[in-house]
Amino acid sequence: MDGLAVQSNPKSQKLSEGHDVGQKIDRISDLPDNILLHILSFTSTKEAIRTSLLSKRWKDLWIFLPDVDLQRSCLELESSFTVLVSKALFHRDTSHLRKFCLELNFDVSLDLFKDWISAAIEHNVQVLDLNLCGGQSFVLPPSFFTSKSLCNLKLSMLHTLEIPSQICFISLKCLTLSRVTFRDDESTQLLFSGFPILEELVLHDCDWQKINCVTISIPTLRKFAFLLETLKHGLLECKIKLYAVNLKSFKYAGFLTVKVLLCNVPLLVNSYVCFYKTVDADYLETIRRAAQLLGRIYRVKFLTITSETLRFLFPKNLAVHLPKFYNLIHLEVGLNHRGVLVSAGRELMCFLNKSPNLQSLDIPVGINTSIFDTLPDCLKSRLKRFSLSKFAAVEYEINFVKFLVTNATALEKVTILAVWADTAFHFGKQEGIEQQLEKLCLSSHVLKLSKTLDLLLHAAQCQLQHCQYQYCDKARGLFQHGRQCKVYSSGGCNLCKKLWYVLQLHARACKESECQLPRCRSLKEYFTKQGGNYNRIPFEMIGVT
Repeated sequence: MDGLAVQSNPKSQKLSEGHDVGQKIDRISDLPDNILLHILSFTSTKEAIRTSLLSKRWKDLWIFLPDVDLQRSCLELESSFTVLVSKALFHRDTSHLRKFCLELNFDVSLDLFKDWISAAIEHNVQVLDLNLCGGQSFVLPPSFFTSKSLCNLKLSMLHTLEIPSQICFISLKCLTLSRVTFRDDESTQLLFSGFPILEELVLHDCDWQKINCVTISIPTLRKFAFLLETLKHGLLECKIKLYAVNLKSFKYAGFLTVKVLLCNVPLLVNSYVCFYKTVDADYLETIRRAAQLLGRIYRVKFLTITSETLRFLFPKNLAVHLPKFYNLIHLEVGLNHRGVLVSAGRELMCFLNKSPNLQSLDIPVGINTSIFDTLPDCLKSRLKRFSLSKFAAVEYEINFVKFLVTNATALEKVTILAVWADTAFHFGKQEGIEQQLEKLCLSSHVLKLSKTLDLLLHAAQCQLQHCQYQYCDKARGLFQHGRQCKVYSSGGCNLCKKLWYVLQLHARACKESECQLPRCRSLKEYFTKQGGNYNRIPFEMIGVT
């Protein structure tokens, strides 16, 4: 029999005394199709395709999988890749296609491409991800624009999106358009009128050069992200007006090439703003656009803004009008789009003066107190939680903490993480810092936590059998315990609880995409899925009543 052969043990064969136990057995291939497909669902599409080589029983079984992800890496030859796509879409039975991903970076017959997409629609595809990065212009079939099954669509293409006269995605809830060129106002307006229940919209690096004014009116929209991270043109007169009465979250990251106008967003509570600066554009006009956009989100409760954006909004010797952010209760200042820290102490003070009811502030580094003319009202009487995520333990930062503790009368909790500090691995200096903070009636436990983070980061990467770093062997033993423990923190293991708490606290502050600390990446992904609440795990450090 073809397939996976399991040869019995010779000793067992001898003991069988005549029973044919030495024959080839392929028990897996005897399983019904639905069981085999369930097994294949745990593999990538590329790995599932390879199972066709096992036996005739497995040949092309993968084409009936509900989720198919075909990327150029599946096969080296373009002709063979085309055959794979055709098999997946033309040879499958009447079963529904839940998810279909296609990456094309070479030219194919336009008619064949249309047939592929039409077949996916006919199989009631729910999640469609098309990455069309080839040189030719792809035209989507009319049936695509009237799909009744599509719930999630990601479309990336390097050319103009041709829009038919009829368009209605009655089930679409999530839409991402990347690098798309819009032809004109009329067709673009028609496109955005075809999403009656859309909840999430992402417009990433699209080309708006041919657009004068487009109105996007989607009452069901809850999340909107506008990303313009590639500078293709100078300042355009293009206006994008958004009417979304149920919008809760807004993100803008990129150059201010176009004008994004949030016209009716009364429920907006969470925003992320990161403006990119360019020396080629009209500087004053760019600042005006930045201030205009900030003026449209003044009702938010939670705001993340980069330090570079703050410097952009409050240039020296230039008055910029911004409204008061009366509803703002949490402010996080992040790094710029390149992950670089830009000093913006003066500009932050200007913004805090616009946020009279702020209760929680998260900034990467301390502020030089010499720039304080007057302390913002929110710091004096409203601020309850404060976090320094990149504490370097330099003198001005220690003075800033002292200043804040002395003057912020409502302060309840402070979090200090020395993850960028030059004090890493220098315990003598850390002890000196600890003594200085203890003079402020701060718990030394927070610096012990910083030491623990440094130790765990070291132990996670250390490969020395006899490491001289203090407690390295114990830290590695703790990781080993976490991998083998059968009780876990949820079951009451105190060691696991302590380790899990420290890992979570680290992950909330960590900005490294390739962090080596165990579980850091998965924890950051989990936090991202929580809907944009950027508050850190509160760590009680002081108690001011």
